[in-house]
Amino acid sequence: MEKNPHTSGKGNSDGEILFGKVLENDEIASCLINNRQDGDSDHYIALYQTGGEHLKGSTVMHSTGGTYVRAGTNIDPRDSIGNNIPAVYIEAETNDLVLAAPSGKVRIFGQNIEICSEGYDSSTGNIILSANETVTMSAQTIQGKAVGDVSFVCEGRATFIGKSAVNIFGAIQDHVDTSSSIFSDIAAVLRGDLTFTDFAKNTIKDKLFPGR
Repeated sequence: MEKNPHTSGKGNSDGEILFGKVLENDEIASCLINNRQDGDSDHYIALYQTGGEHLKGSTVMHSTGGTYVRAGTNIDPRDSIGNNIPAVYIEAETNDLVLAAPSGKVRIFGQNIEICSEGYDSSTGNIILSANETVTMSAQTIQGKAVGDVSFVCEGRATFIGKSAVNIFGAIQDHVDTSSSIFSDIAAVLRGDLTFTDFAKNTIKDKLFPGR
């Protein structure tokens, strides 16, 4: 293990604060606050002095119990010009922000919840919802709007139920069953296996020259 002859600190049987402490991973913490009552010293805050690009200059916190943050008690909901003042603000200036609960749930509560994605080119600015089982939405009203296209694709049965009415509007409407070859072409386009240009060519050929 590395040694630092300049390590100093102060503490008692309850806790300690150390400067220049060499950690178990052979990295140096400029400042380490440690709970000595935690038998394995696994309750700490470390300000890293050394380490790789992701570790040097980082702040590492670990608690054997929970970690709780509560703020904003004395902040007015809005400032003098009506701007909303955040009570807790977290920003990752580069790379990702990860919230993980591999053994539990991730829950977000608020009067309103906004999820915004602002990309810088055509490959960014996306919001992806992915689940290995079910995505469930429940609300008084569910609305959706797209500047471009809207596509829904499923491998099984698609069911749309309106207990009072189902309204479908469109300048052009095509309803195709599985007996038509165009159905498989549409599915291939939605999957990305067939370009729209080739799909259009096949459709025109079938309509103008059926059976050829």
